[in-house]
Amino acid sequence: MDAEWLALLAAVRLARELDLRSPVFVGDALAVIGQAKGKVKCPKPYLHHLRALQAIEEKAGPTHVRYIKRTQNLAGIYLARSVNGPTS
Repeated sequence: MDAEWLALLAAVRLARELDLRSPVFVGDALAVIGQAKGKVKCPKPYLHHLRALQAIEEKAGPTHVRYIKRTQNLAGIYLARSVNGPTS
């Protein structure tokens, strides 16, 4: 779950640096999305990620995060294939 949190934080920071207005961050890590939205309790080992997101939100406003199914996550599919190779 660290990788998913780190990816979300990197994307949020980049969007803020680029001064994007109202970006929507999508991901297929349901637990991370739920934690980021405050709908699921964040386990202690990942609280530092949640606090980092909250610190960004305090300065720049709310983050809009949305869950999508893995089959819809083209970036995730690409990353998996680049690491594991294409599947038949």
